[in-house]
Amino acid sequence: MKRKVFVLEDDETFREILTRHLALGGDGWEVMGVGSLTDGMEPLQGEAWDLVVSDLSLPDISAEPLLRALRTLQPNAALVVVTGRTEEDIALRALGLGAQEYLLKGGLSGDSLRRAVRHALERKRIERELLNTRLVLSSALDSLQANVALIDEEGRIVACNAAWKRHADALPYVAGIREGDPYRPTLESLATMKEVAQAAAAVGILAVSMGHLPTFKLEFPWTIEGRTRWYGLTASGFKLEERIHTLVAFNDITRAMETSQELRRNQHLFRILSEHIQDLVAIVDRDGKRLYESPSYTTTLGWSREELNGMDPLALVHPEDLENIKGALQRIFEFGKGTRIEYRMRTKEDGYRHFESQSAPVLGPDGVSEGALFSARDVSDRKGAERERDRLQGQLLNAHKLESIGQLAAGIAHEINTPIQYIGDNTRFLSDSFGQLLRIIAKQRAVFAEMNLESMPPDMMRAIPKLFLDQDFEYLSEEIPKAAEETLEGVDRVAKIIKALKEFSYPMGEDPVVMDVNKGVESTITVARNEWKYHADIDLDLDPDLPLVPGFPGEFNQVVLNMTVNAVHAIQDVLAERGVDKGLLKIRTRKAEDGVLITFEDNGKGIPESIKSRVFDPFFTTKGVGRGTGQGLSIVHSVVEKHQGRITFESEVGVGTTFTLWLPRVRKEAAVKEAP
Repeated sequence: MKRKVFVLEDDETFREILTRHLALGGDGWEVMGVGSLTDGMEPLQGEAWDLVVSDLSLPDISAEPLLRALRTLQPNAALVVVTGRTEEDIALRALGLGAQEYLLKGGLSGDSLRRAVRHALERKRIERELLNTRLVLSSALDSLQANVALIDEEGRIVACNAAWKRHADALPYVAGIREGDPYRPTLESLATMKEVAQAAAAVGILAVSMGHLPTFKLEFPWTIEGRTRWYGLTASGFKLEERIHTLVAFNDITRAMETSQELRRNQHLFRILSEHIQDLVAIVDRDGKRLYESPSYTTTLGWSREELNGMDPLALVHPEDLENIKGALQRIFEFGKGTRIEYRMRTKEDGYRHFESQSAPVLGPDGVSEGALFSARDVSDRKGAERERDRLQGQLLNAHKLESIGQLAAGIAHEINTPIQYIGDNTRFLSDSFGQLLRIIAKQRAVFAEMNLESMPPDMMRAIPKLFLDQDFEYLSEEIPKAAEETLEGVDRVAKIIKALKEFSYPMGEDPVVMDVNKGVESTITVARNEWKYHADIDLDLDPDLPLVPGFPGEFNQVVLNMTVNAVHAIQDVLAERGVDKGLLKIRTRKAEDGVLITFEDNGKGIPESIKSRVFDPFFTTKGVGRGTGQGLSIVHSVVEKHQGRITFESEVGVGTTFTLWLPRVRKEAAVKEAP
């Protein structure tokens, strides 16, 4: 690509010489020449030129305005000025105004012209590179948040970045100091300050600027308007053209220092906490290896730190609980979610102890789990207390069941006594009737033994029909079958009551079994019939397709009994007021999402708003002496929770109450056994 050269020369002959030498120089230059700036304005404004060769003495403009105009019109072009010997001082001044080279008209040759042109182009290229480099450096410095300045050997600010220029704080090392300002007097003044750290910053910069130190770094506080800020100082010395220059940078590190101080405080608090906490606190990796463990590991488990470090990470965990630990680690490292688990750990002296642990991910800067935090609490004593509580609660339930059976005994005896009474009466009737039949049969046998009716005495012949008439044979033939049928019905009724009583008294166990809710409701209602039949009618609406659920049949039957008796008592309290003989209790079972619903709806007196929050409290009762102990609904609530279910109620005074029980189809823990 040809270079483009523009020539400004008012001497036409000399202009032609310049044009010819440049055009014939063998470098393939495209040359254009004019005699004045006025004639050259259009091409200078409309095109980009690689080189401008100009006489300093033009008819329409003087030297310095000419140079400024050419720099404005062609900022990227190399500039060569041509002048006479008497104007050499002007030519030298032109170099300071942006020209790259100058030529004297006297003795000008083609070689000297082309050499000057090449030098000018090369200098322009170097100037552009230097300018670009300076722009890049300036941009880089301006992008820094630190306050950066360059100091020359005389201690003057040569350059500073944008942050230094816009520094708003009252830090005297930066505030109000700009390019060209002397910096050393400021440093010498600050070096005399009483505050050692602040004075040390000034001394350090002076030492570097004088060549005594290659670099100097310091972090120091400065209190401005009652607020202390921290600054980081870096001073680096280097030589430029054999002269020492110093690059100074002040960086506001207040937030970093506050964060560091907060981190140190947190570390101190964590150390104090971990040294005195009774819980076992550990940070582990993916394999369960402890990266940190609190001192409580040694005090609680009895193992020394050396013994713990020499063990496999999971060696102390009970074999049956290893999957719990591994599952918790997987959830943390794959999904970033902590969890609560229970497991057993082996102590040095006491065997295994129970621990309840909460885990959480330890996140890195990228938000990915780098470790897992486990905080485990020894709950062995609590577990023992819970077992004792369950044992006592079981005893309480058994006692309550025995109490219920005792309360029901009279009613059950009455329910059994009625069929037993007519079974006895019918049996005695059958015994007497059978005696009469035996006498008839005996007479018949005597008659048939004779077998000679012709020789039979007349009085004997007359005695046979009289015998049948005297014994009322027709009556016996009608009543004996009825008596037998009633006896069988009574036996069935007694058997049903005994079966229901057996089901109601289902033995309590520690493990849940598959349970038929409908069967439990029916058997309990049968056993408790004497408790409700005089005061309420019971409407049973049991879903025939109700699924079996896991549970404790004996305890569930107790729930049905307590709910029934409680409802009947509520109904009984309003019978006289309403002027009726009986109320109504509706018991329904239905399938529900993930379980079954059992509702007890009565039209009794209802529960006042003021005591609704207390109905499940132990020993709370509104019944009179002898009618309740305040444990009925409390036991119901406890048993429902044991079944992992829920119990709610709605009530309106004067209308009635509806209790709703929900029992789950699936329990959260171990497999459910089949009922015997």
